[in-house]
Amino acid sequence: MVPIWRRILIIILGLTLISCNLDSAVGFTELQYTLHAPIEITSDNDLLVFEGSGTYEDPYFIEGFNISASDSYGIYVTNITKHLLIRNCFIDASFNSIFVKNVFEGEIRIENNICANSERENGKGIIVFTTYSIAIQNNLCYDNEAFGIVVTFCHNALIRQNHCFRNGATGISIALVTNLGIYDNECYENSGEGLYIGGIEFAVLLNNTCSRNGEEGVIIEGSDGVIFKNNTISENGKRGEFLQSSDYCFFKFNLFENNENYGLSLDDNSDSNQIYYNYFEGNFNPEKSQAEDNGEENSWFQEIEQIGNFWDNLNGNFDYSIVSLDSLTQSLLILFSIRNT
Repeated sequence: MVPIWRRILIIILGLTLISCNLDSAVGFTELQYTLHAPIEITSDNDLLVFEGSGTYEDPYFIEGFNISASDSYGIYVTNITKHLLIRNCFIDASFNSIFVKNVFEGEIRIENNICANSERENGKGIIVFTTYSIAIQNNLCYDNEAFGIVVTFCHNALIRQNHCFRNGATGISIALVTNLGIYDNECYENSGEGLYIGGIEFAVLLNNTCSRNGEEGVIIEGSDGVIFKNNTISENGKRGEFLQSSDYCFFKFNLFENNENYGLSLDDNSDSNQIYYNYFEGNFNPEKSQAEDNGEENSWFQEIEQIGNFWDNLNGNFDYSIVSLDSLTQSLLILFSIRNT
């Protein structure tokens, strides 16, 4: 188990970036970009050269640039109070393509950008750090040395419709964020996890796809009350999803399919979670359980509606055995989930 603080430290310490192939863009049409030098914004005065007025309705915007640099960030933003939109840019720089930190008043929106091919150690496409309100939507982040998107120590974060693939570590990594929404993202073929969240006070993860990643599709660590719904977690190199030290989470209408290990695994510090109306197919060894539960008082069966989960290897039985390793006796215990067809 990697402690959350170690993960956060790894996220913070590296700073790197990208070059890109438009033919690989998912859902993007080729845009005409204007060549531009790297952009560094350290105060509101630096925004005056861009269009807009800095209000929510009329933010300053950085748009349509092709930024390439061998020894700096692509776009660096810090210590502003105005609203800013970064949109439709192609960025190839030696450090992080888009780096935002210490923005406590204005909202930052990062939309429709291409961030790829970072070469330096711990390279990332987009990183946002200590910022109050952030929306990251419909960006392509791929072939980075480490992370596609990183958000940490933030409040009010929306991560939506991004495509993060073939990154050297994690597709999307979110830590120590309050009021988090992660919707409609695709994280696939990353060397590590597809999606990681840790130390989250409230989060909704809806309609995301995490497939063919080298390790887990999803890791949720140290996060209570997470709503995980309508997600597809398939063909990952380890577990489909791993829940660590997280309580009172809710899993419903998810597909866990063809993962190398358990479709869903709960560690011995994950308690009082609810898991039902999910579909488990082809995970791990078809002759064994597709799920693992080492916590306490986790519910795999909804008493009021009398419904559990669908298991493709139920083989006509009414009860389904979920493996648990008792920490005291080290013997295999059996829990039960029920399929209602």
